[in-house]
Amino acid sequence: MPKRGDFVWGKMRSFPWWPAIIIDPNDCGRDTVTKNNFWVFWFHDHKITEIERGNILDFKQHFSEKYNAKIGKSLKQAIEEVLIILAVRHRIKFSNPFSLFEWATKGFHTKVPASFVESNSSELPTVVLKFLQGRQFKRSYESESDSEDYVEKEITNTLNSITRGLKTLEDICIMCCKSNKIVFKKHPLFIGGVCRDCKKNFLRIEAGKIKDICVVCGQGGTLVLCSLSNCLRAYCRACIDYMTVKGSYPQILKDDNWRCYFCEPVHNPLCFIRRRENYHSIVVNLPDVPKEKLPIRVIASTDAALSIFKKKKIEVAVYRTEPTKEPEHVKGKRKIKECDDYRDFDKEEFAEIRPDFIYGSFFISSTSPTDNRKKRLDAFAAAFYRFLFRLNNAKLCNTFVFYIFLSDGNFLDADVMSHVMQFLMVDPVKIELSSKHFYLWSNMPAVKNLENNTYPMKEKEDNNNIEEDILNTFLDPLKEYFKQA
Repeated sequence: MPKRGDFVWGKMRSFPWWPAIIIDPNDCGRDTVTKNNFWVFWFHDHKITEIERGNILDFKQHFSEKYNAKIGKSLKQAIEEVLIILAVRHRIKFSNPFSLFEWATKGFHTKVPASFVESNSSELPTVVLKFLQGRQFKRSYESESDSEDYVEKEITNTLNSITRGLKTLEDICIMCCKSNKIVFKKHPLFIGGVCRDCKKNFLRIEAGKIKDICVVCGQGGTLVLCSLSNCLRAYCRACIDYMTVKGSYPQILKDDNWRCYFCEPVHNPLCFIRRRENYHSIVVNLPDVPKEKLPIRVIASTDAALSIFKKKKIEVAVYRTEPTKEPEHVKGKRKIKECDDYRDFDKEEFAEIRPDFIYGSFFISSTSPTDNRKKRLDAFAAAFYRFLFRLNNAKLCNTFVFYIFLSDGNFLDADVMSHVMQFLMVDPVKIELSSKHFYLWSNMPAVKNLENNTYPMKEKEDNNNIEEDILNTFLDPLKEYFKQA
């Protein structure tokens, strides 16, 4: 029988077998589970889930069966996290984590006595404890005196008032469902309001942490994920139990291809998780203009924005671009990461840079007319998800991050546009030139104030750098927020 501290492979619906570690309910602030269920902490994405005994396998015993060299990057990183912990426990010396995969494939052989390894096996690794202690997984209540029974009754009464037509969803805070709370904002994704007490959790949803917390209430707990790979939004059991049709939660667990309330809205009057039709048009408040303006810190896909910052005399503290395919070498050491194995800035680099502005772009080369649509879409997806990765990580390091994503528009259909808007939650600006058009997504003030979201632009005959021309038009608002030379 698995116990606390055991490394396992876990299986959730249509997702692949994934490395995890068994934890106790007290470790994550959750209730005791039934006899054949366990709480697990997933490596790499660092989520917590309740899982059945039948969906758990011993990590070491089934390593050769579950690991192969062709697995995806995220799964490989998750396995690497486990192998590093096991190597330390087995006193295996290694200079490169990749060498541990060979060690594991050969059976985890070690000279350390098994009794020594087993004596430490019930302890949770430091990386796991640190994450658990840093996150509040238990649902919070208004005060210490609020019992769960009291809160449950209040939530039920509040939602019943909507069923009876006494209130609308926009009249209540759907993040806490407290009857005495005054709404001051609209929820960014679903019909309903947000009260000031829930502002902190609301900001977490705005910051894009959609896979770590419930996208309805902004808290942790028992989370279920949408099966669509381009969504993966999470919903907690409490919101599903209170705000949807009775019995929905067990049905979701049985459905390997469950599509969430955002991707496939449920048209049932008893379901109160209702997606906004104009979810991508909910305006996010811009920050106040700082009294002391500082130089801007940037992560961008090209040097085009740097040229415009110099032209507009905006001081730049840091400007980092994406890696090139041919890695540079400085004194025998790799200066930048390789693009081919999809590596990018790590957490330490984001924390060091603390970007104020993220710029991403995708342009079709005029010298490649034979490229078919599938290749173009694949290249666009790679560029967009790299931009999204950078934006989401930047939001973890900064209270507000300006961004622009600019793309050729001739090949983008409604389906692709819809996917982009699901992540960025803003309408694009259509930039029309005589020969082609572009789409620009941004939270910049000048972009939001355009009429009809269309910007006719004259194409210069003597200038082939359309990218800089566009940025020159849309980067002006940053002069209000950052230091100028």
